[in-house]
Amino acid sequence: MFSIPRHHCLLSAVVVAAVLAACGAPADQARPSATSVASTTTTATTTTTTADPGPGATGSVDRGSTSVAPAPSAGCGTPPDVTAPADGSPDVEQAITSGGTERTYRLAVPPSYDENAPAPLIFNLHGLGSDAIQQSVYSGLPAAAVKRGAIVATPDAIGGAWQVGGSEAAPSVDVVLISDLLADLEKRFCTDGRRIYAAGLSLGGLFSAVLGCSLPDTIAAIGVVTVEIKPEQCDAPLPILAFHGDADPVVPYEDTLDNMVEWATLNGCATEPSLEAIGVDVEHRVYPGCEGGAEVELYTVLGGGHTWTGSAIDVPSLGVNTKTVDATELILDFFEEHPLAGAEEPLPRSG
Repeated sequence: MFSIPRHHCLLSAVVVAAVLAACGAPADQARPSATSVASTTTTATTTTTTADPGPGATGSVDRGSTSVAPAPSAGCGTPPDVTAPADGSPDVEQAITSGGTERTYRLAVPPSYDENAPAPLIFNLHGLGSDAIQQSVYSGLPAAAVKRGAIVATPDAIGGAWQVGGSEAAPSVDVVLISDLLADLEKRFCTDGRRIYAAGLSLGGLFSAVLGCSLPDTIAAIGVVTVEIKPEQCDAPLPILAFHGDADPVVPYEDTLDNMVEWATLNGCATEPSLEAIGVDVEHRVYPGCEGGAEVELYTVLGGGHTWTGSAIDVPSLGVNTKTVDATELILDFFEEHPLAGAEEPLPRSG
């Protein structure tokens, strides 16, 4: 389906060490060093300069949120078999058998979880050479999402690499994993079939797009950090929120704007974006007029590197990481505003 560009195979050992240091664990084996690539931005049509509103700010853009009835899963009414950890950590390790192989993942359940109230479900996907616990800590997504009442599953790829290629006859083992994991979680928990999302870093961001294109009736929206790829295999509009530093030394920024135009075209948006400056180091592009609320947005970090935008963990060898905006909070905002489009009646869910 999708092929992995060569630059996705580059990941510095330093990011692994930094995240594990935050977890209080030793770093594992060294990864290949990144190659520095310089990139420049392209100017969009309309510019509005604003004062720096601080982390998590979205500016003045009205995304036009859609309200739809929830689609309760088969697990509604069933007491949960996993609850929020008493020690305050956001998630716990779990396992599932998929394709005959035991796969591990981390599961975050909100302290406020109500077995009779359908909850959003987010898949949080790590980058190449990383793993679930590193992604959980580095992104901060599980900890932030449970405060909003969402369940977060952060799976481990086999050998640290998501299988993004596949076909109808031989689907990606990881697309199968997510499908199996979704079916299992829908039976064990009260989830909302209209609010299932995917977000990821680098190769995990690419895999988020693969999931959105492979499961168009399941994934409501995606968030991608440090990677954008043309939606060549997407047949239906898919809301996308992207973040990228224009000095990324691992995944070059140079094709980012062209790729976002491809997403805008797929989603029926105008291909000339509005442009808003946030503080002195972030540009926010919005491609207006998208069909059915399938919005396309990009946050460019000026001088930014290959980082999870706004993360509390800095990795200097991978470039500058801004604190002007927070990708985690912005992704969660975007997801809340983009339930799966459809009829007003709840979708039937398989038990």
